[in-house]
Amino acid sequence: MTRGTYALPELVRATISAENQWTDWIQVNGKGKNSLALIITNLSGWTGTITLQSNRAGDADALAIDDPMTFSGAARENVEMVGPGLLRIGCKTGDFSAGSLTVELHV
Repeated sequence: MTRGTYALPELVRATISAENQWTDWIQVNGKGKNSLALIITNLSGWTGTITLQSNRAGDADALAIDDPMTFSGAARENVEMVGPGLLRIGCKTGDFSAGSLTVELHV
């Protein structure tokens, strides 16, 4: 599966230190429930809201569904998504206050 001209990875990671910063999209294959690992690490004075966005393959980014989350420390969450589709995680415009953190999604 590709989005644009890029192959989608099985792991995405990003350090978030401002609003409107996101991981790349990650592909969720198969029908039915799919489990992914969401890992939050390296929190350094972080204050803000992280948003998990899901989207069906081929849809425009503007059609993504948002699931806002807040974290006060390192975390590992299992995320379920009914596939197929795409996921990414980041900080929406207006949701950043201070600090930084590292986010990862693993298929």
